[in-house]
Amino acid sequence: MTRTKPTLSKGDYKKIFAESVKSMMEIKYESSSNKPKALAKDAGISLSSVQRAISGETAPNLDTVEAIVNALGSTPATMLQQGFSLQALEAHQSTSAVKTMSIGKIVVPSQNRRANDKK
Repeated sequence: MTRTKPTLSKGDYKKIFAESVKSMMEIKYESSSNKPKALAKDAGISLSSVQRAISGETAPNLDTVEAIVNALGSTPATMLQQGFSLQALEAHQSTSAVKTMSIGKIVVPSQNRRANDKK
């Protein structure tokens, strides 16, 4: 099977990153009443920086990206890859008559995944 590169428009990376952060934030802080505030605290950045990053309207600077991905236990590359997966899933679901998967519980990158797979 041949993989094709996704077609991206200007600004797509910030939107993809934002969706990935929101997805991982929902999972990591599921019991928190204010998920963005919890992420801001763990990342050591302002709440407004988190809110701008997850809005997808403005591109976060690299220091903000680094703080967010470290707080979420990920990497920028993994966050973008997950974002592309979310985008592909949404595109598939929008063309499918039956929606079978939940976007809210996307796979969270884990260094223990291989160890868990062997069990």
